[in-house]
Amino acid sequence: MEQNNHEGFVTFSEKDASSEIKSNLLSFGEDVIQTKFTSYLDGCKHIIRRIIWFTKDFGEVKGFIKLMGEIGEAHTGGDSSIYGAVIRLGQPFAQGHPIITIEGNFGTYYDPDGAAAPRYLQAKLSDFAKDIFFNGINLRTLPMIPTKDFSNEEPKYLIPKIPMALVMGNTTVGFGFKSHIPMIDFTDVCDAVMTFSQHYQNKGVGIPSHRSLDKYLLPSFPIKNLIKNRKELLRAYANGQYDCPVLLDGWVDLSGNQIIVRTVPYGVDLSTVTNNLRELMKDKKHWILDYIDSANQYSSDETEFTITIKRGKNPFEVLDKLRPILRYSLRWTPLYNYLKDDRAVSLDPASLIYFWYQERLISIAGGLKYRQSKLIYDKLKLEAILTVLEHGDEAIEIIKNADTTEDAINKLHARFTKLTWKQAEILANVSLSQFAKKNKSILESELEQTDSDLEATVTDFSRKDEIIFNDAQYLKKKYRSTKKSLYSDDFIGYVQFGNLGVINFFDKEDMKEILATKGWNSSIEKSIHLYDPRLPNRFIVKSNRLIQLESMAREITCDDLICFAANTSNEITLVVSKDETTAAVIEKAVNISPEGFNLYPISRQFYALHRRGNITKEDICNLSVRKSVTHGARSDIIFGMPDTMHDVVLFYMNTSNPNILRMDRILDTDTLPHLKLVPTGKIKILGVYPVKTNEIFLNIPADCRKLLTMEHLIVTKMHELFKQSDQKYYEINLGKSVTDFGVKLKRDNEVRTLYELNCGA
Repeated sequence: MEQNNHEGFVTFSEKDASSEIKSNLLSFGEDVIQTKFTSYLDGCKHIIRRIIWFTKDFGEVKGFIKLMGEIGEAHTGGDSSIYGAVIRLGQPFAQGHPIITIEGNFGTYYDPDGAAAPRYLQAKLSDFAKDIFFNGINLRTLPMIPTKDFSNEEPKYLIPKIPMALVMGNTTVGFGFKSHIPMIDFTDVCDAVMTFSQHYQNKGVGIPSHRSLDKYLLPSFPIKNLIKNRKELLRAYANGQYDCPVLLDGWVDLSGNQIIVRTVPYGVDLSTVTNNLRELMKDKKHWILDYIDSANQYSSDETEFTITIKRGKNPFEVLDKLRPILRYSLRWTPLYNYLKDDRAVSLDPASLIYFWYQERLISIAGGLKYRQSKLIYDKLKLEAILTVLEHGDEAIEIIKNADTTEDAINKLHARFTKLTWKQAEILANVSLSQFAKKNKSILESELEQTDSDLEATVTDFSRKDEIIFNDAQYLKKKYRSTKKSLYSDDFIGYVQFGNLGVINFFDKEDMKEILATKGWNSSIEKSIHLYDPRLPNRFIVKSNRLIQLESMAREITCDDLICFAANTSNEITLVVSKDETTAAVIEKAVNISPEGFNLYPISRQFYALHRRGNITKEDICNLSVRKSVTHGARSDIIFGMPDTMHDVVLFYMNTSNPNILRMDRILDTDTLPHLKLVPTGKIKILGVYPVKTNEIFLNIPADCRKLLTMEHLIVTKMHELFKQSDQKYYEINLGKSVTDFGVKLKRDNEVRTLYELNCGA
């Protein structure tokens, strides 16, 4: 601090460095907050809001250079920042629903910065953005501030029909400040808004319960990503805890000799990741060269960054090793920091919708007031014109010959006593053409319509919540979901590749794509497995250890995958020797099937299938209980099922007649059945499924397909078959294209070893 002493010399006081640093950092932090954080109301930073505002009146697309010039009059960041922001707002892989419609090359997911130069591009505000930010919204309700040169005005914030701060997300990193907000699917946000609206229409106050909102507030990204912990997120959201980390995987396609990277987790730059991988491969001593031969980007409609694996390497293990380098898996921890009232605030999604909702109510009320004022003015004007209509020429003469507007008002009021002072003022200020060629019936019709509109406007003041609901419902219907995120708990099954690993699938088509993937060694046995929704605990067998999966990746390195009941005390394994002479029980989940034994998860009481074909209900106390997999007591039990099973179909084959697939409906009554098992050969149990299961995936045993080209069979609409008659037993000759009961076997066009038996056709 500068000071003058008594002798007239200038001296300087010592400054406290800590205080100075704190002051500077505070100023810097405030600037970051003001310019980089998004508003909780419209989800926009300054530059994005300016782009939206100054392009709102574009009827047609404009050249980028002209567009940047108009925005540059209000924005101080320069052309490059405007260009980058406009490009990002027009990229569907960045925004989902683009805010800007761009004509020309606006970049790709692999190279988002590879957009064309401004002179080659044209743009305008998208219809989506117009519907959200402007259509049906009275812009006079927006708080306006002057632009940087005071030549124009711009809104301090917009008030969209949907809380776009949740739809657009945000990542901002400043010195000591961070905002890390995941996107939420647009249609889900619409549903959340409708839930709020219904709550206010019923109760009028407060925030709806978190449990009623949780499913609408899950993160969603406009690229194909896998969210691995949806159940954990829903539990946290139901308790109002929105800071739970999101476990996110990118998307890859895996084959025996290649890893094709489609996406990395949202927010990670794919081009940076792939360039880093290439740089590592230049180091001749790096461990990565022991596993991969090459890494190349191929042109395609979607990303194809292909990593070629060295011969003999397990692609699942290679992918595991590459995950950190590829940034393939990410733990996304939300930080919900926004700009509100010129300062940073932390608002969870439910609170943000609440505050947006209050502002939207005020905006609607303001718009209704403006509309009401205009309608009242129109009503007074129409009534005034109707009052003087029969003496229109006289009224015109009074207005034309009056010395001042006030003189005209006085003379009109004196001549037409039915006019109020306000109506006389209106007539004195309207264009004289308003009186010309006016038809009384038309004027009366216009007045009637104005009265009707005025009455509706008054009614709308009491139905503001309904207006918000209707807006959200309309927008949800008009703009489809852009949700590309997938959830691991939607997996319905997996394809196992020998003892290398498994790839999970979501549906039949997904499963067929996995089977059709080329590059796998022909000696690797592929098998299809369905998850039983009644057995939620999933374990992988890896290095002879049993590991419970808490979050499911799509590709898993393991020897096997096992499901058990939720209650760990009921994890009981039936051990049957493969020569089917002995059986025993282990009161735990067994981690791997030893040579010479078959293992079946059962319950304390279970159903047992005997070699003779009879089914009995057993208790584990009736069998020898072992601590490990060893020979048990002599028994003719060949298969076990938990006692929770009811009305199921047992699929099995026999090596003595390998073409025949047998289907037996069992446990549909209290009477335990007796199956007609073939006494010779070896029984091969393919699976047990509830009779109402819509799709069943079966693997034909290797020693039963010597005369078949079939390796896998999909059985659909099985319940239709058993509904047709009381028959509980069917035999299907897999060597014929048409079964004995008229159902056709159809071979898949892409996977030639896959067939489908549609029982409902």
